Amino acid sequence: MNLVSVVLARSVWIFDLGEFNPKGINLWPVCERLIQKYRFARYPKNILDLSEEKTLAFKAGTFINSKGVNVLMGLSVFNNGLTADASSSTDDSDEFLQQIAGSIAQEFGLVVPQNVGRVYLSQLDIESEFSLPALNPALARLAAMLSSSVATVDGKPRRFDFGAIHFWNEDTNPVTSPAYFRFERKVGLPFSSNRYFSQAALKTQEHLQFLQNFENASMTPMLESRR
Repeated sequence: MNLVSVVLARSVWIFDLGEFNPKGINLWPVCERLIQKYRFARYPKNILDLSEEKTLAFKAGTFINSKGVNVLMGLSVFNNGLTADASSSTDDSDEFLQQIAGSIAQEFGLVVPQNVGRVYLSQLDIESEFSLPALNPALARLAAMLSSSVATVDGKPRRFDFGAIHFWNEDTNPVTSPAYFRFERKVGLPFSSNRYFSQAALKTQEHLQFLQNFENASMTPMLESRR
């Protein structure tokens, strides 16, 4: 498995903004400090300039991480927490929020609560030798049945193969439910490219490790059949 690109590395910190701002100060000077420090290309014009998601949204900022790398960063301020978006790693988005919770918060007398809830969303483009038919040969037979049976406009046959696998959880509340796991072929690319998109409610490195295990699980039956 090879990582092609990180589409999204999101860290979400959930806490009570009332505890974050116990003195009830005007938060606009904080926003101005963020705009100045991180040089966001797009940002709210005032404290009531909310995005469609009802957040204060700061886009395309510059964050220098602890390794000295200039990382493109986005920030959203909700009524119950903060979200940081990077296209590198959730380590960077976490570090960015930690910096805000440290120097910026202290500068204005803000207090990040101790009981911060943290969740993650990772989206990756990868190249993989994953084989669903190796997990269940019956799926290969079903795909072949479709390939030979489906009528096409130009009369030429089309090859069918699996398109996606989703793992869902039972939480039906969209506010608390972790993002479901998605593993699907990249749209517009031939099957031979072995390119896939994957989403998981995991940190970037945990997501990569899960995908490696995912690929290994699909390859094991095929390897054992060759013995």
